[in-house]
Amino acid sequence: MASKLHGDGTGATILRLHPDAPDPHARVVLANTPPFRLGQVAVEPARCRLAHSDGREEKLQPRIMQVLIALARAEGGIVTRDMLTDSCWDGRIVGEDAISRAIAKVRGLAEGIGAGAFAIETVPKIGYRLARTGEMEPHAPSETAPRPRPSRRLVLAGGAVAAAALAGAGFLWLPRGAPPPDSAADDPLMALALAAFRQTNPVGNNQAIGLLRQLVDRSPDRADAWGLLAIAYFEAYWGRGFRHDDSMAVRARAAMQRARQLDPHNVYAQMAGIWELPLIGTWAERERLARACLAEHPDNDLLLQSLAYAMALVGRWSEAAAPIARALALAPTVPLLHYLNAIILWSLGRLEETDRAIDRGLALLPADRSLWFARFYVDLYGGRTGDAIALAEDRAGRPVGVAEEDFEQILALARAVESRRPADIDAVMRTALERAHQSVGRAEGAIHQACALGRVDAAFAVAEALYFGRGFDPGETRYGPEEASFNRHNDRRTYLLFQPPAAPMRADPRFAALVEEIGLERYWRETGSVPDYRRRAVI
Repeated sequence: MASKLHGDGTGATILRLHPDAPDPHARVVLANTPPFRLGQVAVEPARCRLAHSDGREEKLQPRIMQVLIALARAEGGIVTRDMLTDSCWDGRIVGEDAISRAIAKVRGLAEGIGAGAFAIETVPKIGYRLARTGEMEPHAPSETAPRPRPSRRLVLAGGAVAAAALAGAGFLWLPRGAPPPDSAADDPLMALALAAFRQTNPVGNNQAIGLLRQLVDRSPDRADAWGLLAIAYFEAYWGRGFRHDDSMAVRARAAMQRARQLDPHNVYAQMAGIWELPLIGTWAERERLARACLAEHPDNDLLLQSLAYAMALVGRWSEAAAPIARALALAPTVPLLHYLNAIILWSLGRLEETDRAIDRGLALLPADRSLWFARFYVDLYGGRTGDAIALAEDRAGRPVGVAEEDFEQILALARAVESRRPADIDAVMRTALERAHQSVGRAEGAIHQACALGRVDAAFAVAEALYFGRGFDPGETRYGPEEASFNRHNDRRTYLLFQPPAAPMRADPRFAALVEEIGLERYWRETGSVPDYRRRAVI
């Protein structure tokens, strides 16, 4: 099936279907649609199943599979709501909400099992299009999907747009960051590598490493490719890899050295030094490197994001606000920046601005998991418990790729916060503490949950386990084996201690001893800085 490029009179490029393409209004019949691939994802319409080459599978509702097929068969063309109504709802009159929910589900698949394979782009006031990183090919369901290759269609449609559409984040935790698309325009392979890296998950990061290896093999004198490869290797070493692999750090340092030999002023070559650092005990060095890089590259949104993150880790939210706002102004289509902006505003107590920031992010990417959880927790911990419960109970609006037990846990938490019944609180805390033993992310969540439920002793007990391994060790798995990411023991996040839910801990005399032992107190003394919670206490 061929497609051709046409201008729309505005300078944009739109892919139109070749005349021999299927009628976009034709009904999608799952039983008659042969299996096909979207990059590393095998699509099996008759079985309503997606299967990734890494072994992951996902079952779809028939309607969601129909919508995915309608978008895929358009071969990069725009599919209007009328076309979707005809092809997926048999022409019946359906509300716009039904179509929006279906698109959100497909977009969630693109960010989950389909990350790095395809992305869903909204074309304002027109419709939707599916951008692919691999050509659509017939296949037998049992085959192993081929290695991803640069897609001419994605390149023609615009690598920067794909990078923005493919971005995503994890649960309610601040990721290390993702490079901006400032070097993507001159090379399709670099554009694809950046798009993959911006997914901020193991699948995307490993794909980025593969693409960057191809790039440095082809162009061994490119400092930007070596620098970004170093960053991706460090990302794999610290947690976004499919397994613990200490060789990633060795490879990262070699790539960083090569980048700096080629061009010591290259932004990625310089930034790699930030990614080399663990999170615990290196706060001053992280801040110093970020500020030094920004002095040479003041308009780099990743560097601005890195500085904001450095400030968040040490409770200096007021100093994180300006750099993250600047980063968002430079890269307004990156959902990750919307999420970080919302979290920083929330931690500053700027609640009206927080709501607007989350709404803007969800309008850009309705199925983004991090923004969905941000909405839930801001509502829950901000006194809008009923809104949080309604959000979690809306199954159609839930993000994909999240275990059912996670939704059950947060619903039980919200109901316990609302009822304040001791039996409800006891039940939630039992589950939260059990889960805290299983993974780092769940231990972090248990700290906030315990604070919200008035169990501050339990919050301190989990914090001691998380940061020092006392009482129990939550291990290094981030959430669960299905996510395939981890946190090393010296790479624990500390910003959660300064977020709104942890206020009861900060008011407790034991908090001073906790931050002293972690090393934060020494950092504040040596840098002459003051965390926001202490400024407010003085005021």
